[in-house]
Amino acid sequence: KAVTETLTLAEVAPLLPDAATALLEYVIGEKSSYLFVIRRPSDSQPPALSVIPLKIGRDWLRLKAKNFRNGLDKLAIGMSEPRLLYDALVAPAEPVLKGVTKLGIVPDDDMWTIPFAALRDHSGHYLVEHFSSFYAPSLTALRSMESLADSRHQGETPSLLLVGNPSLGPTHSLTLPVNILFKELPATENEVKWIAEIAKTKGLRADPPLTGSHPTDAVVKKAWGRYAVIHLATHGFYDDINPLYSGILLAQDPNNKTEDGVLEAREILEQDLSANLVVLSACDTARGAIYGGEGPVGLSWALFVAGTPATIVTQWKATEQIGPRGEAPGFPTATLMRSFYRRWGFGMPGADRMSKTSALQLAQKDLLTNANYSHPHFWAPFVLIGDPR
Repeated sequence: KAVTETLTLAEVAPLLPDAATALLEYVIGEKSSYLFVIRRPSDSQPPALSVIPLKIGRDWLRLKAKNFRNGLDKLAIGMSEPRLLYDALVAPAEPVLKGVTKLGIVPDDDMWTIPFAALRDHSGHYLVEHFSSFYAPSLTALRSMESLADSRHQGETPSLLLVGNPSLGPTHSLTLPVNILFKELPATENEVKWIAEIAKTKGLRADPPLTGSHPTDAVVKKAWGRYAVIHLATHGFYDDINPLYSGILLAQDPNNKTEDGVLEAREILEQDLSANLVVLSACDTARGAIYGGEGPVGLSWALFVAGTPATIVTQWKATEQIGPRGEAPGFPTATLMRSFYRRWGFGMPGADRMSKTSALQLAQKDLLTNANYSHPHFWAPFVLIGDPR
């Protein structure tokens, strides 16, 4: 059931902690569209609304969004698409975004497939260089996500579940809705081990990462309800015919005839999670069938329904073991995740605590300034949906 309740400006106010935050809600029509920008003129003033007409229609947006995403996925994007989309979607709001450093984006239609961080202004700068950003299905959903996050016991030391490089076994024997031959991902084992090391330096209780044959879907489903932070580094896939059959590949257990090693969105819906953040460091985990007020109904939506106020997911394949021009093998995704967790600190309270959205922005900028991984193919697929704090 879609969330259709309309919030007043007074009800939106708690979502805007300061004048440096703006909420951008888009409404895309057949021939013309609108952008609603809500922000505080100053930290002490109530939110104000600006309504900005956009000279774009649904068909134009869908074509440009598709070209942009496909180009990024294949390392083939030039300058025209990111500038055209910036000019169409962000530039009209520039006069009311002065002093803003964080954008909460409520997309419409195929805008959900656009990585805003990779849009470029006329000076050639990426949006991520000026703004941190996060996504929400609606302002009502964002309020629910933040309320859910507030209900967690923030003062407790977070617990951490790490899953990486599960043994896939004979994936050809699985009945999957995608025609892909999945291979094991040894780089993701390094990823979760690095994250575990960071957690230990911060005094966190991080159980040993589950790798190889250990993270079966039965094991994960039994355990993950008690963790505050969940990081799954493995393959993901999207079923464009039945989005709730989209899934995450885990280890196959030949002795368990009722589990197939695939954690599907429809199964996640039945879970009861207490995590503040779930990171799906896998391919295509941000995708879903788009419904007004609910956003992409797929893995991220299922996690929210299961009780997760924030997810980090990907809009295309998360690459490892390759450089943008065929350089020596590397670990761009693991590097980004290591940078993110070092900065965010797993949400532990303290004067130096950094928000999830700021930590993700800085992690993406780390890759942007790395000669091997400066192309947005490597850093732009990762998006935060939900509570940005």
